[in-house]
Amino acid sequence: MNVNNRRNSFFIVIGFLVVAGLVLVFQWVLQDDEYLINMKKSRQKKVEMLKTDPGSPIPDSLKAQFEGLTYFPVSKRWKKSARFKKNPKFQRIRMPKTDGQVDDYIIAGWLEFEVSGKTYKLTAYNPNENDSKSLFVPFRDATSGKETYGGGRYIDTRLLDGYAILDFNEAYNPYCVYDYYNWACPVPPEENRLPFKVEAGEKVFEWEL
Repeated sequence: MNVNNRRNSFFIVIGFLVVAGLVLVFQWVLQDDEYLINMKKSRQKKVEMLKTDPGSPIPDSLKAQFEGLTYFPVSKRWKKSARFKKNPKFQRIRMPKTDGQVDDYIIAGWLEFEVSGKTYKLTAYNPNENDSKSLFVPFRDATSGKETYGGGRYIDTRLLDGYAILDFNEAYNPYCVYDYYNWACPVPPEENRLPFKVEAGEKVFEWEL
């Protein structure tokens, strides 16, 4: 192969790699945009539910003045793929609620994830003993009582092949935030208190009466 052919082959390979790289970047941007779009739709749907659904925790007398929710900016940094460590035994607990009563949950196991290179874990619960895949994850973090509700927030997720998506962008306030007198909500256990700020998901909600 002469020098010109080698040079042409080199540029062909480089061109191919550049095109392949651009395709990957384009796909990544599209996926990211799709995630943001879906998140926006999900949040709009929730606001509509809170405004109109008969099962909404917002009292009918206050629905007219409900203007929506506030959120931290969506960031894929807070969408975590968490390793699931199954509880080796069947263990039922009674989780305290804001009204002093309790709810029964099963300790399904623990979700391990990384933030800034360090590993943390949250206890995950099965609300229904007939559905081992559905996980309920109540937690508090360093924003609790400041930017977010002091009683903590919740994430619902599902177990799949030893992992679960722990998306803090989907962290939501308990219903008692909207109507403390008619709703009682599980209080996250102390072991599910994260030592850092989770600047994702719903912010604190307060009525302006």
